[in-house]
Amino acid sequence: LSGDESSTYTFYAKAQDDENQFSAVRSFNIISIPPPNVDDPSEVYTLDSNTLFLLSSNTSNGSTTFADSSSASNTINVHGTTQHSTAHYKFGSSSILFDGNSDWLQLPDNARWDHGTTGAFTYEAWVKFISTGHMNIFSRKNDGAGESTWYFRTNGNATTINLVLSNSGSAQTHYTRTITDLSTTWHHWAMVRESENVIKQYIDGVQQGATITTSHNVDSDYEGGSANNATDILIGARVYDSDAVSQYFNGYMDEIRISNVARWTSNFSVT
Repeated sequence: LSGDESSTYTFYAKAQDDENQFSAVRSFNIISIPPPNVDDPSEVYTLDSNTLFLLSSNTSNGSTTFADSSSASNTINVHGTTQHSTAHYKFGSSSILFDGNSDWLQLPDNARWDHGTTGAFTYEAWVKFISTGHMNIFSRKNDGAGESTWYFRTNGNATTINLVLSNSGSAQTHYTRTITDLSTTWHHWAMVRESENVIKQYIDGVQQGATITTSHNVDSDYEGGSANNATDILIGARVYDSDAVSQYFNGYMDEIRISNVARWTSNFSVT
């Protein structure tokens, strides 16, 4: 018995005597449990113990109310005119609209965002662009140089993505991947760390480029000549150049999730 959802099966056992008469009938249940950490991004996510943050939409057009569905109930600070929109959506009846010039969501600093050098994680979202450029899906601010400790974005156009990670005592490393044009329809983005030297970028369930095998501490960086600690998570923008928020995302997002586990370790299916 197998499957992606828990299922209960009922079986009946019959006992017969020497004269082929039924002497007892017994029933018993077998429960099929899916393998751990297997997810289908083609469906709305369900909560589990590894979910650090989950933001869905499915609300009225123009709503500016945002609530984390995870057990952590993280505070979400809304900037600009970020709002829910029924114009486009991947699930339900709405998604989150970012205008590309002032909109972003902020998750205040918390130890749950600290993955260190070895901690597994998955940052993911369904994304639909209105326009493209240097536009950030996820990033994390630092507390010293007014920059970003790491960020995950399009790299100036719709055919390259860029995961930028900090190095201890030196400049950041840009891991740029050439991809299929993302300027139309919905696409699933995911950055996943399995272990210290295994970080992968996925678009629509397909790993983009080589696995990142260099160790990175995602909780600190070395910009501006000194070590800095990571603080807030930004969705739809990043901190750049002396504490200024910029490189805003222009488009729609749905089912935004952060986990403290590698949700996938190889290519997976999406629809």
